[in-house]
Amino acid sequence: MPGPKVQSAEMGDPVLHVQRAVSRAGTERELIYNFVRELQAIGEVHQYMELAIVPGREDAFVIADHIDMTDPGLTLETVMRHNKWPTGLERETIHTGGLLGEIIKGETPKVSRGVSPEDDPRLVGIIHTQRDALAVPIYFDGEITQWTVLFRAPGLELSETDVRLACAVVNMLSRGAYQLRLQRQVEAMHERERRKIEEIAQLQRSLLPQRLPQHPALDIAAHYRPSDLAGGDFYDFREFDNGQLGMMIADVAGHGPAAAVVMAMLRTAMAMNRTMDGSGDTVVTDINRAMNDGLRAGVFVTAFFLRLNPATGFCGYANAGHCPPRVRRAGGTIETLHENATPPLGVLEEIETPGGECTLQPGEFVVLFTDGINETFNIEHELYGYERLDTLILSLPEDASAQHIVDAVIADVDLHAAGRPADDDRCVVVLRYLGGT
Repeated sequence: MPGPKVQSAEMGDPVLHVQRAVSRAGTERELIYNFVRELQAIGEVHQYMELAIVPGREDAFVIADHIDMTDPGLTLETVMRHNKWPTGLERETIHTGGLLGEIIKGETPKVSRGVSPEDDPRLVGIIHTQRDALAVPIYFDGEITQWTVLFRAPGLELSETDVRLACAVVNMLSRGAYQLRLQRQVEAMHERERRKIEEIAQLQRSLLPQRLPQHPALDIAAHYRPSDLAGGDFYDFREFDNGQLGMMIADVAGHGPAAAVVMAMLRTAMAMNRTMDGSGDTVVTDINRAMNDGLRAGVFVTAFFLRLNPATGFCGYANAGHCPPRVRRAGGTIETLHENATPPLGVLEEIETPGGECTLQPGEFVVLFTDGINETFNIEHELYGYERLDTLILSLPEDASAQHIVDAVIADVDLHAAGRPADDDRCVVVLRYLGGT
């Protein structure tokens, strides 16, 4: 019968040991440590040295690293004792000439027999007796940027295959160390950016109302969950001197730090409008004018403004391209507030609207939300949509509190998403009218 078609290739256990050892490394320190320990075990390598070429000077070098692998106290903590990477080389002595200077000439590996400290003063204290040296060039972007020099016991034969293998392994090791070092730098940069975004997020949260209005005729609750650390949804309230209550909800196009900055602009515009005692009839026009010059092209804000008389339940509202809020009527129906809606803020230089009107009866409530609610997708890419939201609202008890309504909406959206990460910020504000006093 014929032999097996699949057989183990003969490549030698030492090579597999090296590959296995370096694959466990999480940092370049561990990578070099694991590598030199394997070299010590399988190749009788006594000293490991790295020479960094001075940019623009092919004949000049810096001793960037040296490891004495005969040191019985060699540990992960001590293996980088003499390492100058990735910073500090500019402060090191630049060398030329000597045996090490000969090593860095050309582009081919070098083998030196019977090297002693007398051959180069820079080897004093590094090797103490005769050694054979194998020097391997290391390439980055097609150019030799450093050399690795391995000092071994004299008399050991090196085949052409050994040299080629050393070149391949040392270059892969160097590239791996570079990638791990780069990974650490990227992680550090990411952490710095994360802290900056978290600062923006904390500022953004401070811009939201720190307390909800308290009124015997009203029950109010709100929920805001950004999809990123910082988001672009916003809601606010204003209590007028005549006892009326103003409330608004807004959504900046996009999310993240840029959206949070625009949200801060919107809050400033709202504060200016409040200071100037802006009319509810012109709030869309006034806010659009205040923000229009500060928004770059393509950035806009959808917003809904509502003004309620708690004594009568009468509401006047203006919708600037926002999701139409839902009014749950006592008769078990849904009314949407979209009369005379305009484009979003920042799209046109001038916006004017007469807005719309509605009157709330005791027990009825208004649900305001951003499109992160109705545009939530599940893993099958099915939209949550207005229809499911309306069905949920109609299923709630007539005496449900505002907080219960908010919680029910968020829970149903999360149920629909089924663990799929949110693509947009989610904000819900509910106002339940209890009746005039």
